[in-house]
Amino acid sequence: MKKITFLMAILIALGFAAMSQPGWNQVDSGLPTDKGVGQMSLGMNDNTAIWGLAINNDGSIYDGFTRSIDGGNTWQAGTFNLGDGLSQLFAIDADICWAVFNTGASQGLYKTIDGGATWEKKGGVYGSSSFANVIHFFNDMDGFAQGDPIGGYYELYTTTDGGEVWTRVPEANIPAPTSGEYGITGNYCAFGDNIWWGTNQGRIFRSNDMGYTWDVSMTVFGSSETVSSLMFDDMNGIAFRSYLNLGIEGVLNETDDGGITWTEFSTSGPAFARYFSHVPGTANTLIGSASGAEMGISRSEDGGHTWTEMTIEYPFQASVWLDLETGWAGTNVSSSGTGGMYIYGNPPAPTNLQAVVGPYDDVQLTWEAPGGGGTIEELIYDNDVASGSYSYEGYTMATHMSPDTDCKVLTLKFYTSIQTGDNTFNATVFGWDGAQPGTEVIYMETATAVDDNWMEVDVSSQDITFTGDFVVGFGSINGTTFVGYDANLNNGRSWDFDNVSTWEQWSEAYLIRAIVQYPSGKIAEIGITHSQTSKPRSVNVNKVHSTDYSHVEIVDPINNQAVSTRSLLGYNVYRDDAIINTAIVEVTEYNDLEPPIGSHEYFVTAVYDGGGVSDPSNIVTVIITDMEEIEKSSIQVYPNPAHNVLIIKAENITNIQIINVTGQLVIDKNVIGNQAAVDVNELKPGVYFVNIETQSGSAYRKIIVE
Repeated sequence: MKKITFLMAILIALGFAAMSQPGWNQVDSGLPTDKGVGQMSLGMNDNTAIWGLAINNDGSIYDGFTRSIDGGNTWQAGTFNLGDGLSQLFAIDADICWAVFNTGASQGLYKTIDGGATWEKKGGVYGSSSFANVIHFFNDMDGFAQGDPIGGYYELYTTTDGGEVWTRVPEANIPAPTSGEYGITGNYCAFGDNIWWGTNQGRIFRSNDMGYTWDVSMTVFGSSETVSSLMFDDMNGIAFRSYLNLGIEGVLNETDDGGITWTEFSTSGPAFARYFSHVPGTANTLIGSASGAEMGISRSEDGGHTWTEMTIEYPFQASVWLDLETGWAGTNVSSSGTGGMYIYGNPPAPTNLQAVVGPYDDVQLTWEAPGGGGTIEELIYDNDVASGSYSYEGYTMATHMSPDTDCKVLTLKFYTSIQTGDNTFNATVFGWDGAQPGTEVIYMETATAVDDNWMEVDVSSQDITFTGDFVVGFGSINGTTFVGYDANLNNGRSWDFDNVSTWEQWSEAYLIRAIVQYPSGKIAEIGITHSQTSKPRSVNVNKVHSTDYSHVEIVDPINNQAVSTRSLLGYNVYRDDAIINTAIVEVTEYNDLEPPIGSHEYFVTAVYDGGGVSDPSNIVTVIITDMEEIEKSSIQVYPNPAHNVLIIKAENITNIQIINVTGQLVIDKNVIGNQAAVDVNELKPGVYFVNIETQSGSAYRKIIVE
């Protein structure tokens, strides 16, 4: 009989190196052979819509695009019926997108409303002598466009009607260009009402009023470098040398005052620097990618100072990110016409794999389900547009919430405005009573509103949990505190309560949200139809709520998920890269019976419906050696369960070890003789393994300590 020599499981904090490009799945972009993606735009009003600007394999612009309307799973390529010299795309949703063209008389701003089948020139701006570079919309109405200097000053435009009419920004509002200075196609960034763009002479222009007035600063790179900026919020960000396939960049600039001043710092690690992206919802997590001689994609979690590899030696082009778990990156279509787009975001993987070698030649594996403490989702049923705000004294104005599954409510969010006076309201939570809200108040807290902005009420410590839908309410208790609403949106989820017994449905969408946490490993995408740190467009109309309920028309809620959710089916267990389970394991444990002698590596993957498989868990290593085990009948271990002292009897005992279920050695006692008493009084209650070494061999016994 072989003896199992116990070796504490070694937890290796690495991904599975044998799997190329972990976390990425490649799908067809639909573009022609050798074409890639040089810029990506996530739909401003629909985060399942992604548009990509096509490039040739040398990095030059190819006048075509590719589009996904299902979160990046499938793509369809297209070309333009008007304009050429493509500079940039700006996506609104699956059907509506803007394009900037920079060549000849046809250049200008173009819009499609039919998914790219046809494009129409808008605004009559930019002519044959212009060079148009950038377009951006802050919301559905307010937008900005940037072109190179013409007539002695930069050709900048603004719109307030969704792009039908564009007005040139006066020369007096723009710093003068230096000799030979110009902007760069598609190179800009925006946050809230702030926008920045760089030039070929080391300068960064900035505006904090949606492009109406401008200032400029010089980066440390100096006037000989082409630069752009990437801001994480309205004050903090980086500047980098742009428009060059630099491979790994060793020097960046940073600002903490909105781009007024810049300082230089050296990077550590592989800062792939052809394209940079900021991950929404993070303070300063960046993604860098490149496809030249030094190619790959890397991540920084400290604003660009320190970088770690995500994948190397594969060509990664422009990327766009929904959150830390979901992103898309372009690459070149292969010579066979396949590939061209990477999707990042395999379903979450199991964690904390542990291994214990048992007494009967088996390896006992345990792990934690994907998702750890649960996934978080923001429930959004508004368009982030406040056409006005209401007070409704004595009533509660509320929004019906539909979480993906059982959840805990973490945060209540309200868009509020105030007038002089008492600015409190009651943040309330109700259940859902089948067809309408319930009348019982589950939770209520008095909160103080802010003026013309989003505010949050943290309820994470209140243990508010639901197994189905629920309702978040704004309890109006005065005439000087208001909740925002969108008069142009009927989401079918707005309700009014008389605070006694009667709910009535209201036709305008209240700007009320909730953040919830799911306990399971099921995927829950964070809905970020708009930047959650930006302020909605508001006309600052505060008024008393009407009581006319005659025009309610129920419509489908806004889709606030990026991809379809996938249910966890179970797990596959691997020993030395091969699956050892014959059927999907539906629990978080597995016993590998009598594995071969030698060193073995174990890992576990999660299996989801629809064919989804996660990345591997951490790897644990176990060594099994060939030694004779003494006869089990010659050993006595008692009492079992043990309370204070464990008695062990065997012939010629030399050593006794007690090991817990996570592989930790908790007692190691040298013994001479045929009997030993081991004090277990200090051990926590639970299951343990006793390794009994004798002159003729050793054996394991499982005990319980109570």
